[in-house]
Amino acid sequence: TFGKNTFPRMILSIIIPAYNAAPYIKRCMDSCLAQDLPESEYEIIIINDGSSDDTGKVVAEYAKSHANITLVNRPNGGVSSARNTGITMAKGEYIWFIDADDYITPHCLGRLTGEAQRDKLDMMWMKWVRVDEHGDRLPPFKDERQSEQTDIMTGDMFMRKVIGGCLFGCAFLLQKEFIDAHNLRFDPSIIFTEDTEFIPRALAVAKKVKLADETTYHYVWRDTNATNTYNSKKVDSLAHTIGTIIRLSREYPAQPYFRHLAGMHILMYVRMISMPQYRNERHKLWQLTRQYKIGRIEYHGHGVRKIMATVFNLSPRLCLMISCLLKPR
Repeated sequence: TFGKNTFPRMILSIIIPAYNAAPYIKRCMDSCLAQDLPESEYEIIIINDGSSDDTGKVVAEYAKSHANITLVNRPNGGVSSARNTGITMAKGEYIWFIDADDYITPHCLGRLTGEAQRDKLDMMWMKWVRVDEHGDRLPPFKDERQSEQTDIMTGDMFMRKVIGGCLFGCAFLLQKEFIDAHNLRFDPSIIFTEDTEFIPRALAVAKKVKLADETTYHYVWRDTNATNTYNSKKVDSLAHTIGTIIRLSREYPAQPYFRHLAGMHILMYVRMISMPQYRNERHKLWQLTRQYKIGRIEYHGHGVRKIMATVFNLSPRLCLMISCLLKPR
């Protein structure tokens, strides 16, 4: 570990897991340093998660000239485990998870943390923009938000009125005391959809949540897709996430968001295993439906997914067969 923070008042801890991030982590760190908070009031914890490139060397050079940067070199354990390490180390009142290949808006930390402190928020959801590797803006995702309401509300109401289907952990400020009080940690066994497994658990117990009315996060979209490369652990991770959401839907039966989210991810599961490289994983759909007693699913969107949800409710097997015939996207 390089860098020691002994500041008496730490407002924010930025946690950045980094794996073979040498080509782009400078941009990320530069954006985190070009801020309107004194470096004595926030820390940047970078977890070098077993990188085989020069990620550690790049960060170590920054740490020499910035006392608020801490570098942790450790064997590869995955993004969930790396974030948990950061949570344990964090000294800030609030935590922000940032991915090493993304970056944030300059001079935004003072406003964000000031608003979170003033309103004593458990969670603050921040707007993001999707950009390509050159920084050019890309179209937003479907179902990013239900509304633009910026009122303070409970997590339950926030799920009913504001948040959509995009549950990026990097889009939230989370109060450290809130995280620790509810023992909220990422599941280290999950390598895919770890945010979707974590954020609903947090929202279910949050008392004060709001949407910040400014775009602060730049999500760099690369020409890859997490489902395109075969890895059976991705299938199992998605199944585990579905299990968590279904458990929440049964623990909070009056909350429709969990049922919609479960349906959306079950359809995602069907779509993943319908890809040619996952053909040997298709039998796991029947295991999934039996293990979690999945009968009918709900999906409140439109288009192909809505049709596929209707087909799934008639026959999961037919739904998978049709999905196998659809063009990859």
